[in-house]
This record gives sequence, structure tokens and C-alpha cells, in this order.
Amino acid sequence: MSDIRCRIQKHDAHHLELKAHLPIPERGKGRYDLSFYFFSPAQLHMNKADVGVEKVLKHCQTYTRFSSPIVPLAGLIDESCTLSPLYRLKEHLNGLQLTGEIDENRIIYELQTLVNAYRSDIKGLITLVRKLSDRENTAAVHYKDQVSQTISQTEELLTRLQELFPAFLHPRIGENLRTALEWTDEAITLIAEQRILELRGICDEIEEFRDKIAEMDQFLEGVSAYREQQRYSSSYDEEHGRDGELVAYRESILKKWSQSAMYMKAVDSKLPARLNQVFAATAAALAMAFAVTAAAYADTIFIRNSAPWAMIIIISYVFKDRIKEILRGLFGRLMPRLLADRIVRLIDPATQKDAAKAQVLVRFGTDRVQPERIRSAREMQKNPFSSILPPQDVIHFNRIVTLNSRVLKAHERVEALSEITRVRIDEWLKSMDDPKDTMYKLVDGKREKIKSGRVYHIHLIVSLREQRKDTDPHLFHYCLIMNREGLIRIEER
Repeated sequence: MSDIRCRIQKHDAHHLELKAHLPIPERGKGRYDLSFYFFSPAQLHMNKADVGVEKVLKHCQTYTRFSSPIVPLAGLIDESCTLSPLYRLKEHLNGLQLTGEIDENRIIYELQTLVNAYRSDIKGLITLVRKLSDRENTAAVHYKDQVSQTISQTEELLTRLQELFPAFLHPRIGENLRTALEWTDEAITLIAEQRILELRGICDEIEEFRDKIAEMDQFLEGVSAYREQQRYSSSYDEEHGRDGELVAYRESILKKWSQSAMYMKAVDSKLPARLNQVFAATAAALAMAFAVTAAAYADTIFIRNSAPWAMIIIISYVFKDRIKEILRGLFGRLMPRLLADRIVRLIDPATQKDAAKAQVLVRFGTDRVQPERIRSAREMQKNPFSSILPPQDVIHFNRIVTLNSRVLKAHERVEALSEITRVRIDEWLKSMDDPKDTMYKLVDGKREKIKSGRVYHIHLIVSLREQRKDTDPHLFHYCLIMNREGLIRIEER
């Protein structure tokens, strides 16, 4: 089973993206605790009073998806590989001939998986070759054959995919499935064209790989001619109205369509709302019980409609309203501790069953009240004056994910889930000063301006832990460099 790991990157100037890799357990339930601690300077006012739980939940959006299918290109075209989507598509089509029944959702899922598996495999090759180009490596020559192999295997993959077109003319196969097959062909030919072009550019920089360029050019000419013949929208041809903007848009549509098979659908649980109603009713009942008791006491001690009787009745009703509001607030603070601020059911797109559950809790505090392990990872001890400086505000975003391997075992080609949390950083920027700043230095007896800018450091500690195992959490320390205009860069500490 692969390890838990984390990656953080800048999505754009106003968004941060955190990606956690969670292995799927072989049996039973896997339970993972993902914690993000944001340490912010006090002057940015990132506290509960100024930000609040609801705003954090709104600005931290999490998407759960399966990792890329683990089927190499050689396996995709291997007729005996039962994990290959091509093998499973043929099995479905053979079943159609025998029984006349067709599982449309399953066929579309296999077509999407074929696109995702090919994209993942060729991306891995490009990453490998790029690493070779970044440094002198005497082993580079050993990877030359892999480039030729990838081209020939891609050609065979496209041939075998296009051989399915006649089978999809069966009267029991609907138009949606034929469209899905066309989109699969368009997506894979587009990925092949763009990625081989990218690979060509890298190989041009490596002397040992330059003799492969002619082979790549021949492949690119063939796939480009085929895409033009098919009049695919993602094929660049300004004469027929397919300019760069349209091609980029079409590429985005095809990518979202294929990857939709990897994303789980998040459905908010109704349990917190129902418990809120129960707590509200309980608070109202307790407050009313106090008012009735006070009225009964007044009837026993004083004459009905007398001044003292009326005073007790009025005071009891005033207290009733206050008791109800106090109890509702108390129950509202207690419920997240019992359950969570948000509970989400995660639906498997292939089976439409509950495959996982996520509980989200948001906590506010300062750097001085965090667990010692987190304070140590933050390296607070490096500043000898930290105890006399204003404490930093800390937002703790905690997501507990429970996976049901019994449902997920249907995905034999997937070994992990990815939790992708996109954080909108606008709240940090509101209280920042103007990024422009002026500093000087002395050069040859003259004062000269130096380029400078006012920035803020937001420290992020990521803690990932599998709860079933008695092991220490995996800790990661990042520093987010920001100014008033947004996120500048991310430094790993």
C-alpha cells in the first residue's frame, strides 16, 4: 500500500491548492485525519470574531477523486489484460451479442478510464525525460527506446480503439454511447498530439534523443491528418473556424468529461440540520418548563392578577426567552464537538453508492495553545522573543475521512484517493498594507533605492495521519509568501 503524502501548489494569485494522497485499505474501513494549521500575524485578524466558521467552510472547498488508474500503456493494448478498459469493453460488447442487454453507465465509465489511464502513462514518460534534460545523465541513452515504444504503442491503442466503431452501430447501443466513443477517440488523439509535441521539444534539447525527432514528426503528421479528417473541434483549423480559443475550450471540455469518472459526488449529510432542530426544540421546551413552573409558583403564593403575581409572570417570560437563546447557543457550540461543522457523504460515480464520509471541523486559536508537535513543526523556538510578541492567530481546518473498502474494491485499477482542498486567501489580504515599499542602501557614498516590497509570511503546518495505526502523523511545513495583491510563492521548510 502506498504511503500518505501531501503536495501544495499555487493555483492562482487568490487560491492555494492542497492535495493529500490517501491509500485505499485492502479490507475494512480506512480512517484518515487531515489537519491544516494556518499561522497568521495578529494584524491580519484571522480569528473567530472577524472570520468565523461559516466563512472558512465557504473558502475551503474540498474535492475527492480517485488517483489515476494504474494500467501502463502496454497493459492497455494487451488483449489478455483484464484490467484494460479495452478488454472490458469487448466483454460488454460480447455480452450484448449474447443477451441483448447493455450497461450504458459501465461502458461510458470504461471509456473515460481509458482516456485517464493513457493521460497518466504518457505524462509519466514526459516527466522522466524532462528530468534527464535538466541534468547531464549518462543513463539517458537507455530511455531512447521507451520513446519509440510509446509511439508504437499509442498507434496500436488508437487502432484498437477505432476498431470498436463498427460494433457501436448495434441497434441496442444508443446515441449517448456512440458520442462517448467519439469523445474518447478525440480526447486520446488530442492528448497524443499535444504530449508528443511536448516530448519533441524536450528531446530537441537532449543530444542523445535528437535522432527520435523524425519518428515523432511522422507520428504527429499522421494523427493530425486523422483528427482533421474526423473534423474534431479540438483540431486546429482556422479555415473551418477552429481557432486556438475554440481548441483550448474543447480540450477543457474533454478533460472534464473524462475525469468526471474519477471525482466523487459530495452530498451534505442531513444529520447536523436534524440535530440542530432537536436541540432547538429541547431549548424551547426547557425554557417553557421554566416559565410554566414560575407561573404555577405565582398562582400558589399570590392572588391571581395582583401586582406581585403579574411581576413574576413578566419576569418568567423574560427569562424564558433568554434561557431559550442561551441554550440554543450552548447546543450550537456543543454539536460540532459531538459531530462536526459539516458532514459530507461521498458517492462513488461508478456504483452510485456511499463510498466514504468526511467530517469537517474548524477551530480558532493562537500559536500558544496548539499541540506541542505542531508548535515544534512551526519552529516557534527559533524566535527567542516569541513569548513577548503578540500571539499569532491559528485557523485549524480538520477533515476526517472514512473510506469503505467494501464499496471501493470495485476499482481494481485504483490504489488511492486524492483529497484536493482549494483555499481562497482573500480574507488574509484584506488587512494587509500596500505592497509597495521603499528602502535604500549606500553605494559609493550615495544613497540609492533598492527594489523591495512588503510581504507577509503565513506558515502552514499540514498533519496527515491514519487513525487506525498507532503511528505519528506525517508533518509538512510550508511558508506562504503573500502581499496585498495575492499569493506570490510557496516555500517548503
